[in-house]
Amino acid sequence: RPATRTLIVFTASLGAFLLYLLCERVRLERARRRVPRRIAVTGTRGKSGVTRLVAAGLRASGARVLAKTTGSKPMLILPDGSERVIARAGGASIREQVRLVALAAELGADTLVAEMMSIGPECLRAESRRILLPGTLAVTNVRLDHLDDMGRDRAAVARTLASAVPDGANV
Repeated sequence: RPATRTLIVFTASLGAFLLYLLCERVRLERARRRVPRRIAVTGTRGKSGVTRLVAAGLRASGARVLAKTTGSKPMLILPDGSERVIARAGGASIREQVRLVALAAELGADTLVAEMMSIGPECLRAESRRILLPGTLAVTNVRLDHLDDMGRDRAAVARTLASAVPDGANV
């Protein structure tokens, strides 16, 4: 019967998709364990500069650091201090952060400094609490910016940025 066949195909597809998601989660968790120090930088302005400064200071102290900025020109700052432009096929996506954690693990970085790219509370929450899980979250500032996504007053912007604070993180 066509309806039974459709149900079987749908169930199999759903099962395959759920298995894929589980594998992705396991890969991300393994990569995070290999990068013990993760620092995320959020705020309305100044994130790229703070990310660069934190990464440079940690690198100077002997840490093996991978950093990523997402400002007007998204860049990877490799453990040796060299830089590489991040080429994007489409628009920016928080999915980049999953690849970033995997790259940090692959390069043997003990520290990851990641500029957060999200501006909406749901995406900020997912980027920080589900992908990066930073032990330290740096907030550069709370200014009236991205008003349609972050809120119309400073308190609303602060609440939006606060959605990125994972349990147990230093802010």
